[in-house]
Amino acid sequence: MKKILLITLCLPMILFGQTMTTLVSEDFNSGLPNTWYLDNVGSCTDGFVLDNTATYWAGALDPSISGNFMVAESYPLGQFACQADADIWTPSFDASSCDSVFVEWSMDFNPFTPGNDVLTMYAWDGFNDFEVFSIDIALAGDYWANITDWANSGMSVGFNYSGYDGYYFALDNLDITCWTSSPPPASWDCDGMGTCYDPGTGNGAYQTLTACDIGCVIPASWDCDGMGTCYDPGTGMGTYPTQGLCDAACVIPASWDCDGLGICYDPGTGNGAYQTLTACDIACVVVTPTWDCDGMGTCIDPGNGMGMYASQVACQTNCIVNAVEEQTTSKRLLKITDLLGRETKGSKNEVLFYIYDDGTVEKRVVIE
Repeated sequence: MKKILLITLCLPMILFGQTMTTLVSEDFNSGLPNTWYLDNVGSCTDGFVLDNTATYWAGALDPSISGNFMVAESYPLGQFACQADADIWTPSFDASSCDSVFVEWSMDFNPFTPGNDVLTMYAWDGFNDFEVFSIDIALAGDYWANITDWANSGMSVGFNYSGYDGYYFALDNLDITCWTSSPPPASWDCDGMGTCYDPGTGNGAYQTLTACDIGCVIPASWDCDGMGTCYDPGTGMGTYPTQGLCDAACVIPASWDCDGLGICYDPGTGNGAYQTLTACDIACVVVTPTWDCDGMGTCIDPGNGMGMYASQVACQTNCIVNAVEEQTTSKRLLKITDLLGRETKGSKNEVLFYIYDDGTVEKRVVIE
């Protein structure tokens, strides 16, 4: 008896936060279903029978017994004492997926004296029956018992009433329930990349998927395309968190091209031939054509701007091979230029060209 009372008191704590499914429920008001099993191996004429009489040997039945109920006796009223040994079993049920299984029933067990009658509950696990409890003292009301230890796919619960020259056991309102852990309510979190998911804890930031979808947008981020343009890659993983930062950093790198006339310029594409202006200036020098006489009557441009003659005409005029000794004539200096053809007054430690009115050019270097 202590076992039943203890389980009854603990039941609300055990089942908190769980989901209940009813496996068997019977009040016998429509009679005894043919899926139930009865057995009588005692000397009494009847085992368990369907009855609706509210008064027995000891007076009125417990109020928990109402309408039709099942009852077994060892001294039927108006008859002689007999040896009772009667069983009543529920239909089999599948409790294999239950976290807990409980049986609840109403009863009025009234032995004549302790020891005269015995009431035993059994649980069948598909192979064997196991005693859940056994009592021989009067007990009436509503009770629970935990039968989780024997839960299986072909389970059944039975009561055995035995005794001689006693009173009766009345059974009513039997329910067998399956309890499983309740899944947490759906909730939603955003993964920071535009996708909502249920964390499975019930503690997500959003209570509905719609609310999450609205709030879960991919954050703007920005990348530079290397050509001075910022764009949002749409992944939330761009290099810059704001377009302003990207615009400030995303400039086309300077590069330089030579225009073929000695001038360097930035094409504005970042793809110029030279990475620095200095490198371009060094390479982008237009050498003014000059001419030298090869001594055989032919004028050639040495390609370095340092030929003797500033023009091909002047060279050809003077580059004549003959037997007459050339007469020296006076000539007048027109101007002095540097390697870049810029007119100068002359300086030391620099290559200079002295250009005369007769077309001749003298190359001079005054070393200090």
